[in-house]
Amino acid sequence: MPGKIVFHFQVILIAIFFVNVSFAQSGEKSLSDLNGPYFGQKPPGTTPEIFAPGIISDAGYRLHGSPTFSFDGKEVYWVVVPPKILFSREENGIWHDPEELSFPGFRSVQAPFLSFDGNRLYFQAGSDQGLGSADIWYSEKTDKNWSQPVNLGLPVNSDKLDSQPSLSRNGTLYFTRYMEDSGFSRGVFYSEFINNRFARPSALPAFINTQYIDYTPFISHDEQFLLFSSSRPTLKESDLKLYVCFKDDRNEWAEPINLSERLGLTRRAKFPSISRDEKYLFYSSGNNIFWVDAGILCDIELKKSEIHK
Repeated sequence: MPGKIVFHFQVILIAIFFVNVSFAQSGEKSLSDLNGPYFGQKPPGTTPEIFAPGIISDAGYRLHGSPTFSFDGKEVYWVVVPPKILFSREENGIWHDPEELSFPGFRSVQAPFLSFDGNRLYFQAGSDQGLGSADIWYSEKTDKNWSQPVNLGLPVNSDKLDSQPSLSRNGTLYFTRYMEDSGFSRGVFYSEFINNRFARPSALPAFINTQYIDYTPFISHDEQFLLFSSSRPTLKESDLKLYVCFKDDRNEWAEPINLSERLGLTRRAKFPSISRDEKYLFYSSGNNIFWVDAGILCDIELKKSEIHK
């Protein structure tokens, strides 16, 4: 019997040895080993790739949205379920472990959008101090963290759900809010920032806001193209695809283009966004965030222009 115990103990030690050797040879790195913009990830080409596996993608929690980065790519905010915002930043060449960005008294905090200068963070959340089931709020960056959130108020927020903020560089807000006879009873609206206040929101054209699910808008910095996801021509959330609209020569929105089709995507995709430096397109599919060279949007716009000449 003692001999058998010794034998089994030796087997266990050998197994542990090989597991450790395999892990060491796998080349896996901890977050503190990474440096450079975008977690030091190798930039993608024209084929979508999983972004930051084990850090954001497939990292042990359910994702709900695309990451929002600072202009230099060294600060990032993203959402996991149950809805909460996580963040990480690189300081002195080291990326810090993700932390929760907590705002006491707020619930279901999600859809973060970092302003172009990185000093204001917009998001949606529920609060007893709000106007509806979820409002759009913003917080100002301070020396230590972020300020107490401020409600955008009327006319942007309503007594219903107002969500998914995205802003152009000149301050025009694109977001989703209640809309009758549409999927999820939501549509895409915009509100111009005039004389230091937001104007009454207007719905985007009917070819963007259909009877299907149309949401998760993201506006480009110059407001010349809009990304969103849509389930057209069904009402199934599993049929969500990425779309892009460009402004035409009259500065009006043109018909949406199926971006998922152009990228060769076959699975559900949503939450499209563009990095602040306009180099990368991000989107969510399954429990992963994907990124791809944003130059594909320029190619699509050029082809569209040639077709309409």
